[in-house]
Amino acid sequence: MEMSLSRCLDMLQESQRSDPRRLAAVILASDLSNNLYTASHFFQKATQFFNNIFKVIRDPSPNIRKNAAKSLHAALAVTSRRETKHKN
Repeated sequence: MEMSLSRCLDMLQESQRSDPRRLAAVILASDLSNNLYTASHFFQKATQFFNNIFKVIRDPSPNIRKNAAKSLHAALAVTSRRETKHKN
């Protein structure tokens, strides 16, 4: 899981725009953040994810933007659940 998450974040950071790779990265990020097993791994790399997802949200492809928004939503849900647990 850690390797998949790292690869996903690397694909989001790439400066060259590749629609299939960006789409794969945002879908993978969404799935990994929604998976309870990988949520803690995702939380550790959340800063890196948030630093890069906004580049992808501005992608010219509507399909990539839509999936990037879903991925951002999933990431925000994971981080908010984690923050709520720590405050209690």
